[in-house]
Amino acid sequence: MDAFDRAAAGHPQLLLVTGEAGLGKTRLVEEVAALTVADGRARLRLGASVPLSGTTLAYGPFVAALRDRTPCLFASGAAPDPTTPTTPPRPGRSSASGDAVRPGERDQPARPGDPARAGREDGTPGPGRAGEAAGCGPLEDAVSHPATRQRLFERMLALLADLSARIPLVLVLEDLHWADASTRDLLAFLAVRLRRQHVLIVATVREAELAADARRWFAELLRCPRVTRLRLTALADAEVAELVAALLSPGSDPADVAAAVAAAEGNPLYAEELARSGRPWPPASIAEIVLARVSCVDADVRQVIDQLSVTDGGVPHDLLAAVVPLPEPVLLAAVRKAVDQRLLVTTADDGYALPHGLIRQILYADLLPGERRRLHRRYAAALSRHRDRDPALLARHWHLADCPALAATAALTAARRAAAARAHPEAHGLYSLAVELADHLPVAVAAALWPEAARAAAHAGDPQRATEHILRALSPTAEPTAGPTGGGAASSCAPSPVRPTAQATVRGSGGSGSAGRSGPACPGGSDGRAAPGTTAAPGRTGAAGPVAGLGHTERAERARLLERLAAYRRDAGDPRGAVAALGEALELLTGERASALEARVLAAAADMRVRLGDPDGALPLAQRALRMAERTGALAEHAHALTTLGVVRAQRGDLAGGLEALGRARELAGATDSVEDVLRAASNHMYLLCTGGRFAEAREVALAGRRAAGELGAPPPMTAVLDFNTAAVLVATGRWPEADELLAELVGQSSAHIVRYLHLLQLELAVARGDPRTAAELTAVLAASPDDPRLRGPFHACLAEQALDTAESGAGTGAAELSTAADHVLRGLCAVGSGGALAEEEIRLLAAGARLAAELALLPEPLRPRGLPLAWHTDAAAFADRAAAIAARHGGEPVVAAFGALAAAEHSRGGGTDDRATWRQVADVWRAADQPYREAYARLREAGSAIRASRREQAGRALAACLALAEPLAAEPLVRLAHALAARSRLTRPPAPPAPTAPNAAARFDLTERETQVLALLSDGRSNRQIGRSLYISDRTVAVHVSHILEKLGVRNRTEAALVYARAGLAPSVLP
Repeated sequence: MDAFDRAAAGHPQLLLVTGEAGLGKTRLVEEVAALTVADGRARLRLGASVPLSGTTLAYGPFVAALRDRTPCLFASGAAPDPTTPTTPPRPGRSSASGDAVRPGERDQPARPGDPARAGREDGTPGPGRAGEAAGCGPLEDAVSHPATRQRLFERMLALLADLSARIPLVLVLEDLHWADASTRDLLAFLAVRLRRQHVLIVATVREAELAADARRWFAELLRCPRVTRLRLTALADAEVAELVAALLSPGSDPADVAAAVAAAEGNPLYAEELARSGRPWPPASIAEIVLARVSCVDADVRQVIDQLSVTDGGVPHDLLAAVVPLPEPVLLAAVRKAVDQRLLVTTADDGYALPHGLIRQILYADLLPGERRRLHRRYAAALSRHRDRDPALLARHWHLADCPALAATAALTAARRAAAARAHPEAHGLYSLAVELADHLPVAVAAALWPEAARAAAHAGDPQRATEHILRALSPTAEPTAGPTGGGAASSCAPSPVRPTAQATVRGSGGSGSAGRSGPACPGGSDGRAAPGTTAAPGRTGAAGPVAGLGHTERAERARLLERLAAYRRDAGDPRGAVAALGEALELLTGERASALEARVLAAAADMRVRLGDPDGALPLAQRALRMAERTGALAEHAHALTTLGVVRAQRGDLAGGLEALGRARELAGATDSVEDVLRAASNHMYLLCTGGRFAEAREVALAGRRAAGELGAPPPMTAVLDFNTAAVLVATGRWPEADELLAELVGQSSAHIVRYLHLLQLELAVARGDPRTAAELTAVLAASPDDPRLRGPFHACLAEQALDTAESGAGTGAAELSTAADHVLRGLCAVGSGGALAEEEIRLLAAGARLAAELALLPEPLRPRGLPLAWHTDAAAFADRAAAIAARHGGEPVVAAFGALAAAEHSRGGGTDDRATWRQVADVWRAADQPYREAYARLREAGSAIRASRREQAGRALAACLALAEPLAAEPLVRLAHALAARSRLTRPPAPPAPTAPNAAARFDLTERETQVLALLSDGRSNRQIGRSLYISDRTVAVHVSHILEKLGVRNRTEAALVYARAGLAPSVLP
């Protein structure tokens, strides 16, 4: 109840109750619910997921819990049916997915009342209201309204706030191991965004049954500060014995109780079933118990429970009456018997369900294949006529009934409705089922299926599957070889009579006619190497078939598909394959009249050149695209070309010209319906502003772009790059708590590709804060990521900086950390290349290398690592010069300039020629770049230089400036280094932070306790006489100890011994 008390006090909570089936999660939630709603203390809402959620209602448990409020959640002005046709765009506009739009097409939510057009989301000619053959009419549930996901999430947040305004709200969501991906995303959103509402969300999960993607979601959810996990474990034998004894008849044989306790193994559901079975022997499994119980019931009861075993959760009475072939009195009597024997329970919506999901699974597994098909067929036939029919459920049941034609039609209808509702993961799953059954669709419908399925896969963050679907559309075998041309399903799937007085009839369906780089930049590019499992053919896309002899329309259609193929290959990490697809598209369009489509292909080809580090090659392509877009009046293509041209200008040294082009591109994109171009223009404009150090303006651009994309219905995978750039700005400018919240929210909503970049930002924060555990977890995840120089460069730079911090603070062994830093610097430089488009990534690595070179130069020879990579000694000497050259080429970029100044200062430090002015200049450059963490490091070095020059007052000011920046950030490694410097120099300073956990340096060097004490005082600059007075020993004894210390440390003099001592991490925070 602590969680409820905190929620009631305005601190919302999410309580995750986990444990295997049968441990009592539901019973615990029922008790919590009963306690919280007692005496009107709280408002209670209940919802649950059902199995196989990939083909069931999106946001299922939320819809079930808030059914009476779903119209306000999903409404968007008028409530159109998403299967109605789309409206034509204004001239020159492009589709929201980036498809160049033909006359009469538009990728926007449909307007009601236009029955003349087909029902595909993209507006291209296709089937009419496909799915009505499976009993699916227009949508009747508000969940299908085409509200965007972001708008829906915000409305859900507002709804929970409204419901909890007067009285705390307890929202129970059961069985989230079966939850659809949209439900999981919404819950992750609420876990982060609920801040002061009086809301307690209680969710039950069987953790062991989570799929791979759901396990990642679950792990990220547990990181949220308002999430508490309650893990249920097995009951003690005494508790099980008490439960069994209460269920058995009085005077039961104690041996039966003991046998049940032994067999239950702490599982209360198992124990209850054992007790109810009344058998004197312990069965081998809970399945045996359940099956033994149902074997004793009469035939009518067994018909009812068998039918319920194939359904999804509860079934209303009228639907059960329609599907079970029993007269009404007999059915009621059978249901009563089943409820009395606890084989069924009643549900809140006047229906019935099996008492536990595990029991349903056991009964379903016991059915013969033919029995399952018959029961699924009955249920689908009845459901197709029911008022609450759901095409996704119909698709699943027709599929399991082995009725592929009906299943395919229902799946396609459900997929389109899910796409219109912006439930992108569910749409992807349903399209996958439709693709599997494509041979059973009408020919015209099946031919149009592949591009739709590709778009759904891309919106769901699966560009690899999108690529496969587009390749199928491009293939001459894309049309089914033996599909029906119109109507009915096979006779074996015609619904049979399910009631003595009613016969179902089902009609057949008649077929009818980011450029840039990461941190903070667009991480969508790659290094040009094909990802594993992909091909990077230089010429063709891999789609078979001749293109010679194609007419104008066919060539344009194929080029349109190739442009989409290039986009999906780009997002899948196959830039060479994307270039090949664009080359083939341009070949098809050669000799054709100027068109918006050719302008888009040219702009995309220019974009790919930028991503492959060839801005010079991109320039003529972008200029051609710009001219063609202006000639054809294509606004979206004009914006696309200007976006790429702006980035090219900046990379060629004209930052002002690049920003001007990007500003114009955003204006043009905003006048179109192309969400892809709106986001590209915004993210690249933001990137160039960050390059110029104008972070506040960049964040405003991000917010404006997010709003514009939301109005156009952009799914989370499309907005993820812009969100990533926003998070990168927050990290760079020291707004780390805000970055934490945004990153936690984004990780649960983004595709795997973007999540890698989000994890990289989280790693940067963990390293800067000195959180080795989190850093190690994130490092393991990122180390397994595909090769991508925009990821690998910052990844290795971050780990090099972590190793250097550890070595300098004395929290490690020293030599090992320096060797690790050298390895990361060299590997990072190898990943990003030299002199290419990744200037910021390269110069950061060079600055880290220069810092390492300085550390090595200042170390006594015995402490230097022996196992440095061979390339280190040849490469390190040129680090500062290479950094200076990069900084000179990118003079208008403050971050690049700051890293250049840092590399030069580190080079001077290694040679002993740096001074306070050197580091003050570096700090000033970082301040101009608005990066407080980097400025704090420079202030630390400024203080050290001042101390060496005996300028104690200036050193104190620099150290105070360092701590003023580092302490609010909780940058513990920097804070510890500052305190250690203050201690060694005996400067006035704030109380010391907790000392880092370090190996026992005295044991490592075989120092005695007395020698360690002598070394500590020696390191403070004290003479032998001063040391002797402090320790009450003679000067001669001190001299002997010092001689032994120098020998054990392998150093030549007292100065080197003091340096070893400081690096070993033994320096006390206050010296005697």
